[in-house]
Amino acid sequence: MRLSVSFLAMLVLVVFANSPLMADEAITPLFGNTFSVTVVETGETQLWWFNEDGSYSQPGGAAGTWQVDAEGLMCSTPSDGGDVTCGKPEAGHAVGDTWQQQDGQGVIVEIAILAGQQS
Repeated sequence: MRLSVSFLAMLVLVVFANSPLMADEAITPLFGNTFSVTVVETGETQLWWFNEDGSYSQPGGAAGTWQVDAEGLMCSTPSDGGDVTCGKPEAGHAVGDTWQQQDGQGVIVEIAILAGQQS
């Protein structure tokens, strides 16, 4: 199963939740680092790079923009014209953290924030 830019948006919705006041604190650890998502069942991993300038990209060329709106929602817009999706960032994760959770479709994924931009 190939993960898509839309999958990131669903995942961000699950990973990020609750307080708009925590948005900056939750997003900051992603800058200059790698947001890794692995489907536990298949082992498929996708890597994401979020930049302070409001852009994101992946190895292989997928890219888009993100922003935090007035309500504290982090919204991502794929540059290929895909759907805009939003979620509320949750503080508490830092570079080096790894955790498992279910995504928006009930699939168990392992999330990690890896130091630096890895590919």
